[in-house]
Amino acid sequence: MRSYFGLSATVGRGILVRARGVVVLVAAASPYAVLSPARAQDDSDWQSSPSALQCVPACRRGFECKQAECVPVCTPACGPDAVCTASGRCVTTAPSAPAPVVPHRSYRSESEQCLPACRAGFLCLQGACVSACNPACQFGETCTADGRCERGAAAAEPSAQPEPTRPVDAPPEDRVGKDSIVNLHVDVLGALQFGLTPTLEIGKRVSGYLRLRAINSGLASYFLLGRNDDDELRWGLGAALGLHGFLGRDGNMRGLFGGPNLEYAFVRTRDQQRGSLEYGKHSLIPQVDLGYRWGFRRFLLGTGLRLGLVVPVSTTVSAGGFRCGSACDWDRPLTLVGGVFLDLGVFL
Repeated sequence: MRSYFGLSATVGRGILVRARGVVVLVAAASPYAVLSPARAQDDSDWQSSPSALQCVPACRRGFECKQAECVPVCTPACGPDAVCTASGRCVTTAPSAPAPVVPHRSYRSESEQCLPACRAGFLCLQGACVSACNPACQFGETCTADGRCERGAAAAEPSAQPEPTRPVDAPPEDRVGKDSIVNLHVDVLGALQFGLTPTLEIGKRVSGYLRLRAINSGLASYFLLGRNDDDELRWGLGAALGLHGFLGRDGNMRGLFGGPNLEYAFVRTRDQQRGSLEYGKHSLIPQVDLGYRWGFRRFLLGTGLRLGLVVPVSTTVSAGGFRCGSACDWDRPLTLVGGVFLDLGVFL
């Protein structure tokens, strides 16, 4: 049987075929596919330009954007206990649990704004707050405002400053001294009368006070406390407890005041005619104060009258080494005393 076809030769990228005296060039498939521009455009979508497919928000360090998805720069991908750096190296870190996905709620508005505004580490995307770190940080890490994942307490954004401790408010200038409940004062006129009287007073509208008396520091003590003109004052002390009630409203322990007190006093004198004869006199002195006090910031000034009744309790007499005690009491008169006081002091 005679063949109608015969293979004559191969030319270029085709084959010459002779059939019944006709030579036909049949094209052969090229080993390298030649794509049309349209086809090439279709097959290269996975390499679309960044302007066509972007990652929002931008990928964090160690990741790059491909097909709108953040993928690790490191190939192959780093293990669960490693982080891919920007240079493409895997750096081992402490193992951590996967980060829980916690949506950040916000209120959508027609303008696609986030109300209220997203907190640090989040950004507003189409009316919703999403993590500024893409992909989201792992458990134990915090996304900073510049899109970096940081671990532990150091993850706080650098711009955040701790809230300074609020200092304790100082009292207004016009209240200085007015709210004080303690003061110290002394009756300076006591230097001319029966002795200086340093006093500690505590209270507000009603106060209690302890007053001491240095009898030797008063000029009148040397003239009026002897039994007669022949007696000479040796020494004496006194102490009083009392109450004051104040009517002033412009601060504590101010304004018109008054109140009672009870003072104990001991005075020792010596008979100048009989140098060895000394007298010791114990007395109780109930008194009443009536006065007015001013306050000048932390300073105070008070003045008034004080009336009292000296009630002798006992008198002892000693002569040389002999003491006769109360048996030597020749007289025990009651004595009415009074005076003007001028208090100077400070509020504490």
